[in-house]
Amino acid sequence: MDAPGLAWLARMDAEDWVGRIWRHDHTLWSASPHEVGNRLGWLRAAEQTALSLVRMQALCAALAANGIRDLVLLGMGGSSLAPEVLRSVFGQQPGFPRLQVLDSTVPRRVTRVVAGLDLDTTVFIVASKSGDTIEVLSLFEFVYGLLAVRHGAAAGRYFVAITDAGSGLAELAARYNFRGLFLNPSDIGGRYSALSLFGIVPAALMGCDVPRLLQRGAQMALACGITNDLASNPGASLAAMLAAHCQDGRTKLTLITSPLLDCIGLWIEQLLAESTGKQGKGMLPIAGEPWCAAPAYGADRVFVYLRLAGDDNVAADRHVAALEAAGQPVVRLELADVYDLGAQFAVWQFAVALLSAALGVNAFDQPNVQETKLLMAKSLKALAGGGALLRHGDSSSLGALLRERSAVDCLVVLAYVDELEVGEVLAALRLAVLRGSGLASTLGYGPRYLHSTGQFHKGGPDTGLYLMLVDGRADDIAIPNAGYGFRSLMQAQAAADYDALLARGRRVARVVLSGDIDAQLTALLAECAG
Repeated sequence: MDAPGLAWLARMDAEDWVGRIWRHDHTLWSASPHEVGNRLGWLRAAEQTALSLVRMQALCAALAANGIRDLVLLGMGGSSLAPEVLRSVFGQQPGFPRLQVLDSTVPRRVTRVVAGLDLDTTVFIVASKSGDTIEVLSLFEFVYGLLAVRHGAAAGRYFVAITDAGSGLAELAARYNFRGLFLNPSDIGGRYSALSLFGIVPAALMGCDVPRLLQRGAQMALACGITNDLASNPGASLAAMLAAHCQDGRTKLTLITSPLLDCIGLWIEQLLAESTGKQGKGMLPIAGEPWCAAPAYGADRVFVYLRLAGDDNVAADRHVAALEAAGQPVVRLELADVYDLGAQFAVWQFAVALLSAALGVNAFDQPNVQETKLLMAKSLKALAGGGALLRHGDSSSLGALLRERSAVDCLVVLAYVDELEVGEVLAALRLAVLRGSGLASTLGYGPRYLHSTGQFHKGGPDTGLYLMLVDGRADDIAIPNAGYGFRSLMQAQAAADYDALLARGRRVARVVLSGDIDAQLTALLAECAG
């Protein structure tokens, strides 16, 4: 560790930051205990979650006995991102159901997932801390309607819920006689819930060795409790290095991973962006960005390389070596095997909590998320009352947006489109922007990003150039009892966030995709070159 990092460790030591976290001392982040004192249960989540292992194992056995072949998790943000990482890394385990995550209101995405299922051999995991997440409840209403046609009052047996005690979802699970209900400790916030029931119940049902995963997490949590030698504390050391780079103007944390770990960027992205992106401050996570030659990267970057032993690391090793040779700072984190994901969940949570303290922000609140929610509620109320979706003025082109760039900016692509349709083209767009202008870029699919990086977009530094892509095609799916369908919900979410960004003075361009969307996306690529 270099001198600036050691200086941060010395400050943490002198002010007993590690001890204060473990004592639940809210003053490390805020003068008020609000949204701090009741948000530190994640410190011992691995131990707490282990108490529910017998119930998880019993449910696994029941699903196997009933011939269940598919699991679909309906969730958003902290309720879905850790399961998505575990699904991606572990894949389908022999003798266990396949897990999919549905965290979208884009009609084509919803249709594609549900159409590929045999509903009679599928169980849906409905996950929401608050129990009132509109996307999750809308997806539940839609799927329950399909199952009720086939199974009547017994349709509830095809659902399992994960939520907090006393939530609307807990009541729903009791009313509809869900197959299972797991109540998570209420002192764990969504983005810090990877090792809680929200992350581990889906992992258990898909056949992961969850005692092993939790053991790695608990061991790392123990290491993050070291107070007499902070250089030996993995969480404090990572936080100190990141704080030093932020202080040096390297506020864009760019993730490089072994191929099998690619999806972990989604989880780190939410944790880092939503924890630090407020009061005009923050460290911006750059996940899934296509690689480019080392000279293309600016002095606003720090790279973190998560390397999995035994994976095909040849290309990543070569890229990282080139970055280091070019003078770019690289933090290396080694995973001995895939179960070290448990340790990574624990160390990143601890490090980001400390980094937030170093930046002078509360790691556990999200003060700007409500702005989009209020605007969306206004749009949906108009729809339910028979009105039209609120209309919005035209925005500039991508080319005009890029001409506003400065050296410290970042292109933020917000895509309300099925990612399987546009993923390759948007990756090419990000690469073209990096090569052509040296700009970093992020890519968030709506509405997922509203529960992830959305806080940073409105509360973090004004360094974003926002390109919003909205699927404007006529495809729709009715949401029972809502008065509108998924198309209207998706467009209301996009419109609300567009307005919220404009209200914050952000630079935004919006493109509605309809008809030949391939041609429209090709035109966007041409604008990057121009």
